[in-house]
Amino acid sequence: MVDNKINKNIVTSAGIFLFVFILFAILINTNFISAVNCWQYTSANNASCILSNGCVWKTDSWGGYCTELSCWSLESQSQCTNTNVAGKNCTWQSSSIYYYCEQINCWSFSGTNNNTCVLNSVNKSCQWQDSCYSTGGNNCYSQTSQANCLNTTGCAWGQCSQKSCYDYTTQGTCGAGRDWQGNNCTWSASSSSCKENTCWNIDLYANETACNAATGVNCQWKWNSCQTKGCWSYDFTNATACVNNTGGLACTWSGSYCNTDSCYVATNNNNTCAAKPGCRWGNWTGSAY
Repeated sequence: MVDNKINKNIVTSAGIFLFVFILFAILINTNFISAVNCWQYTSANNASCILSNGCVWKTDSWGGYCTELSCWSLESQSQCTNTNVAGKNCTWQSSSIYYYCEQINCWSFSGTNNNTCVLNSVNKSCQWQDSCYSTGGNNCYSQTSQANCLNTTGCAWGQCSQKSCYDYTTQGTCGAGRDWQGNNCTWSASSSSCKENTCWNIDLYANETACNAATGVNCQWKWNSCQTKGCWSYDFTNATACVNNTGGLACTWSGSYCNTDSCYVATNNNNTCAAKPGCRWGNWTGSAY
């Protein structure tokens, strides 16, 4: 009798679990199908890509597409306030500005002009492009005019980006080029290509003699290969050897380790950041949503 009751309870529990599992699977599958169906519509005038079906047509720099209607797909305060999203209570969040300390790079000169970007003050190899980019905003890359770009929250005009050694295709232009660290590019005769002057480039520094004679880069021969000398090279030494290192590196001592004194450590304020060589106080605008 006891065994029968136990078996009956087991069967009942298993049945309840199976019912709940099937119901959950149906709900998940229904939502999945709903979301996937929107992506199947391939044109803006497709009768099925409409709000009543839970879909909305979007456009960006890559073209247009149909996507699921949700709070995050509404891009303006008016849309957020006036569009009914089933099962959701959408509210508009105003944009915010966030500040941080960053290492100066090509991107630091975005939003300026061609000369400031290309002829920059930190000896970086940069290139300029007249286009809209995001500083935290949405759909900035779909803005094709400077006026529209600057009138869009979280967008800015004019991108300054890194130009690498691999972008130079002749020996003449390679010799005048610089890598992301500001070091001159070098031409490889064996591969007929322009390369970065890095310690781990075996075409340049294949042995200890060549490695130790490297110029323009801090190299050391270690573990039978040419390595870039970093603050970690002074781990397990002492504070003096770390901070006053022979590589001219900005390092700080902590316990038994020598760490890079980077811009990202100076996160308190503009003055702390600006006091660090090669650092600047930057910001980005979080988009309203």
